[in-house]
Amino acid sequence: MGTILSRRTMIVFTGAFACFMALALTQSAVHAGSGDRIRYKFLLHPPAKLDGPKGKAKYEERTSGRKKLKVEVEHIGDATSTIDVFVDGQSVGAAALSACSTEIELDTENGDTVPTMTQSSVVEVFDADTDVKLLTSV
Repeated sequence: MGTILSRRTMIVFTGAFACFMALALTQSAVHAGSGDRIRYKFLLHPPAKLDGPKGKAKYEERTSGRKKLKVEVEHIGDATSTIDVFVDGQSVGAAALSACSTEIELDTENGDTVPTMTQSSVVEVFDADTDVKLLTSV
């Protein structure tokens, strides 16, 4: 009886751990902090959860006040020539596509304006010509 109970307990524990790990890996924002900086990573996906465009955003803020944001997108499609990137509803930049992909890098050290972001910030990518949302972090 003790062996069966131990196996059942182990199965329940293993299942609960697997569910926890699956949830942790599917979160759109990942936080990593050390003493002198905060980092967030956001996975970008189409709003309809379809295959196609994808991307990611990385944000870093240092205690010195320096902030950096990098947004990378790919597989956007031939119909789009330029994208607009928004963070929490605020435009942060536009970029022309090359081979259906592009990236935007902003750094306050280079004089760029970088919004302050949190783990719950929303990153969105729109077609600059049609205002159609291509990617989102939520």
